[in-house]
Amino acid sequence: MRSNLHASYDFHANEVEEEQIDERVCELLNSTLNPCLFSNITEAIGEDALAKHSEQIQEAMRERDFLTLGRIIWNDITEYWEDKANSQASDEWNQTLG
Repeated sequence: MRSNLHASYDFHANEVEEEQIDERVCELLNSTLNPCLFSNITEAIGEDALAKHSEQIQEAMRERDFLTLGRIIWNDITEYWEDKANSQASDEWNQTLG
């Protein structure tokens, strides 16, 4: 059975890990994995980041609802790069432990 002190230490260690990973994610999103860079926008589109909302995108285009169209595209591209940044930051964290 684990002591409360040990459980508390594990909680603190996880909290530190999450903070470090979050900090690294922010660094990545503000540099090489920035979703606002044109090359990153085209890469996300090329990797089918918009595919999951293809029907909504087509509907917005038919309706000429450019606000909705832009919101869907922006959210999907941002999500794509956030996922990549989280994955990279987690991989880097795990490499420092191993």
